[in-house]
Formats: sequence, C-alpha cells, structure tokens
Amino acid sequence: MKRIILFCLILLSSWGYYAFSKPVLVFSTVDDFPPFNYMKDGALSGIDIDLVQEMANRLNLEVKIVSTAWKSVMLQVEAGRVDGGFAAFLTPQRQEFSLYTAPLHYEAMHLFVNKENAFSFSSLSDLDGKVIAKESGAFISDAFQKAMEQHKFRVNEGKNINNLKMLDLQRVDGVIGHLEVMQYYLGTLNLSHKIAPIASIGNKQAAYLILSKKSKYPNLKQLQQEITRVLEKMQKDGTYQRIVDNHVMNNLH
Repeated sequence: MKRIILFCLILLSSWGYYAFSKPVLVFSTVDDFPPFNYMKDGALSGIDIDLVQEMANRLNLEVKIVSTAWKSVMLQVEAGRVDGGFAAFLTPQRQEFSLYTAPLHYEAMHLFVNKENAFSFSSLSDLDGKVIAKESGAFISDAFQKAMEQHKFRVNEGKNINNLKMLDLQRVDGVIGHLEVMQYYLGTLNLSHKIAPIASIGNKQAAYLILSKKSKYPNLKQLQQEITRVLEKMQKDGTYQRIVDNHVMNNLH
C-alpha cells in the first residue's frame, strides 16, 4: 500500500512539473544581420528576435536564442544540436532536415558595386570573370549556384560588413547581400556615398523560422502547426508591423 501511495505521489509530482513548466526551445541565428538580428547593449535584438519572443509568449513556450555564423546555424539545425533556427530560405536541401513554419520576413538580394569601379549588370553573364563576395553559407539563387559551380566567376565568402570593406578597397568587383542589411552597414561604415546597389539578384524570398527534424521536442509536427498559426496571426493583427516600425524608428536615432 505504501508503495502505491509513493508511486501516486511521484506521478502527481511529475504531472505538476510538466503542467506548470514551460518547454524550452533552443533556436540558433546570427547576430550580424541588422535590422533583423543584431547585438545591442550586449544582447540579441532585432525584428526577428522580437517576433520569435512574441510567438513564444503566445504559445507559453520558453525560448533560448543563441548566435553563431550562418553556416553553423544550418549545421546545428541539421545535426539536431538546436531545436530550430532562423531565418532560412526555402530550399530542397534544407527541407530534408527541417520543418518550415511561417516567414519571419522577406528578403531581396542585391548586387552592390563601388562607384569608382562600377559595371553594368543585366544578367549573371555580366559577372563572368569577376570576383564577387557574399555572406558565408548564403543562398543566392539556383542560377547563381550553377554559374558559380561552373566557375563563371569567383566567389569570396565572409561577413557582410567585411565584404563591404573589401569592396571599398576594390579587392572584389561586387558584393551580393540583403538590401536592408547592406544599407544598414553602409550607413555604419559611412560608405553610402561610395557603394550602391545596382540590381536585384533573383526574386524576393521569404525567410522562415525552421525546426530541426532531429529535435527532441515532443509532438514536433503539432509544434510546427502552432508556430505557423501564431506567426500568421501576428502578421494579420498588426504585431509584425508594430515590431518592424519600432526597430526602424530606433535605428533612426
């Protein structure tokens, strides 16, 4: 009888723990992608950070966000070392190890050039023989990937801010990056008068919050559906625009 009572107490204690504790999800992202993700006063800040935190609050989830290089974000998600990551374009390769929820934002890739060494651009063939820099691990487009593999042009990979510094020194012919991010860094480096975007590369793409298929979180498919539902609702109820406006206004000061 005592054993039965003891077992019941342990069971009730376990139920109480899971009933009142929040599941902890670990998400990986970058910290050098303003205004979406960046460091401010020693802490991660940005549009995507606030969106993920608001989503977690609405679902009563506890979220831990860690930062690393973008290439490592994808490797961590693929290996299941984190529960998910953001914000990722939709590609067949990533779908093999990820569950996609809803977009956190939309991105447009642009080609930036140094005005002192500018060239015209209307198609990828205009990059033939040139040296182009892009962020490490960043996906541009299928056509760009194919041309790169065929060695039509040479690609240097590095951090966005360093790529722009290389362009300023004319050590590369062009830099490809996300329009808002690159414009933010150009302002920070005081290079807006020397470096400018000349064309978009590919179409505007949605950047998603993704979950690792190797995550140990229970009912992963259900979590995917719940996160998708909440993020879509945040788009409709004005939360998304409020968060965007908040960061844009703060960056003006």
